[in-house]
Amino acid sequence: MNKEPDFRNSKYYVNRELSWLNFMERVLAEAESPENPLMERIRFLGITSRSVDEFFAVRVATLLCVQRNTPGLPDISGLTPKKQLSLINECAEHLMERRYACYDMLCEALKKENISRVIDKKSLEKTLKGESRDTVMSTIRKFQKRVKPLDPAKIKSESVYITLKVEGSVPGEPELYFFEVREGERVFFLPAEKGALRFFLIEDLIKLFPELILPKVVTKSVSVFSAVRDRDGMAEGRPTPSTVQKWLKTVEKNPFVRVVFSDDMDLNIRNYLFEKLNLSESFVYSAKGPLNLSFLSEIAKWVSDDKLFFPKLSHGHEFDSFKGKAFFLKLEKRDLLVIHPYESFDVVIKFLEAAVRDKNVTEIFQTFYRVSDDSKIIDLLAEASKLGKRVTVLFELRARFDESRNIKYSKLLKNAGVKVVYGKRDFKAHCKFLIVKREIDGKTKTYAHLSTGNYNESTARSYTDIGLFTADPDICADALKIFDYFLGKRIIKGLKKLAVSPFELKAEFIRLIEREAAYAREGKNASITAKVNSLCDSEIIEALYRAAAAGVKIKLIVRGICCLKPEIPELKGNISVYSAVGDFLEHSRIYVFGNNGNPEYFCSSADWMQRNLERRVEVMFPVTDKSAREKLDLILDTLSGPGKNISRLVKGNEYEETIESGGEPVNLKLWRAFNGGIS
Repeated sequence: MNKEPDFRNSKYYVNRELSWLNFMERVLAEAESPENPLMERIRFLGITSRSVDEFFAVRVATLLCVQRNTPGLPDISGLTPKKQLSLINECAEHLMERRYACYDMLCEALKKENISRVIDKKSLEKTLKGESRDTVMSTIRKFQKRVKPLDPAKIKSESVYITLKVEGSVPGEPELYFFEVREGERVFFLPAEKGALRFFLIEDLIKLFPELILPKVVTKSVSVFSAVRDRDGMAEGRPTPSTVQKWLKTVEKNPFVRVVFSDDMDLNIRNYLFEKLNLSESFVYSAKGPLNLSFLSEIAKWVSDDKLFFPKLSHGHEFDSFKGKAFFLKLEKRDLLVIHPYESFDVVIKFLEAAVRDKNVTEIFQTFYRVSDDSKIIDLLAEASKLGKRVTVLFELRARFDESRNIKYSKLLKNAGVKVVYGKRDFKAHCKFLIVKREIDGKTKTYAHLSTGNYNESTARSYTDIGLFTADPDICADALKIFDYFLGKRIIKGLKKLAVSPFELKAEFIRLIEREAAYAREGKNASITAKVNSLCDSEIIEALYRAAAAGVKIKLIVRGICCLKPEIPELKGNISVYSAVGDFLEHSRIYVFGNNGNPEYFCSSADWMQRNLERRVEVMFPVTDKSAREKLDLILDTLSGPGKNISRLVKGNEYEETIESGGEPVNLKLWRAFNGGIS
């Protein structure tokens, strides 16, 4: 009998950070592809710009900390922190080169559509005298009030800063002034001329007319830089508004991990900034174009030509009959599974509206991780409280980069009389569910909505997510027990149908994987299909390896990070890995276990990542309805190709497209199916 290999060996794993950077290359490939509409290519390019900044703020910052404290500690792929940082720098430089080459290519494509960036002095001088003068000068006056000598403590993460070097009194020592360009202040559009759309960046204007900012001194040079601060970690202690706000203030003083200078920056200024900002441990890059390319998304707001965008898609149905009391009666007969954005997120609003307006509803429980501005859900919960219903909301204030917004809306609900509780000290609350209690003839009936994604009306239009509406008494009771945990109970026990991390979810996943392996060894049907954002938990990967070696057929759809290697000989070709990068962000998580011909379907807020399974409260829920399972099968079959926007992991960290160019985009294919196919 052959000895099973040691699947914990580092040779069987891909580095997490390099896998993520490879994902960014796949996103960038969509920006480079001439088959995509021009404005969509610009959107993809902007996504890579924002995402790389966040990657450095969190992941690279973590690695720098590990290198300082445990420099010899390897990751699951066997790489030391120093080696990882070196490879990250190499990949990031290559990614930046591609990004700016893509930017140049897109600028040429924009010109062909009569859209251009204005950088010549004559045109901008004309702007200062024309229709745009008042708007531009209003912004300039704001800048004049904010211009100050360089103070590293005032530099905000990811903001764009314009620096002005003036004639100084000390030879060889630059006298440097700077100001932050805030959102909405950078891009200006000129009055249309002969159908042409023209725009300029504020730094274009100031480079040519620095006297607008500093009228009483001689400016020798103008340049631009952007810095990213360490954003690793989270607030200590109980996550209340005060503790999280205190932590946010400390973050503003964290060291820099990445700085990008404009390539025309004076070398003396660059050296000066390097010293003053203490960049000895930072990653420093030079950009061959405008910094922070996410500004490109502003252009799309001014473009009306439909052919430059993906097709505008409308929903085939809006669940018109699912409203008011009828909604609850329907759920008592069968579950409802909704796939967003193929099916409208409005159905979630209707469910909550029904709960708020129904006099028989006594209690509402709701979780929030990320919430949109001007959220109708927030308004409805406040209304329910004012109508006398008991409303309890769990707000996780530590959703990275959304902390301030979450604090704002948690306070708003509290002021409306809603009972607001927060995540646990050691575990972020990443689970998503909404529970409604109704009193009918002295009896309590409970209804629930469980989701793979956030209660965020904005992202629900561009993230694929799955929501289950149910009146299953076991699921509803389980959800209430999880909510009780946040209300003060120390443990969660006695769950019948839901699995929750960090308590038993990982163990449940491993049990289900090992069950399939046991079936395979007995010669029975055994299969696993999973759709996740990321796969990097070593224990889950080891269990998958063992199952594949035993004969289980495993199909994985992994959008981003994948630390698993499908090509290992011992796996006998039993694992295939796909990645889909399309119009929508593939955010839903689906898990299907063959169970010897009696398959079990689950959806979850959790990825196969250590943080989800060990450091967050996540929920996995079963899907039993036949038509609901058909919807999930349709998604899984479509995203595992062949198809446009789909690639297959062939070896290590190498992907290849599953179809030649010219195919129908995967998200359009699914949209057609959900709006005319499955009911």
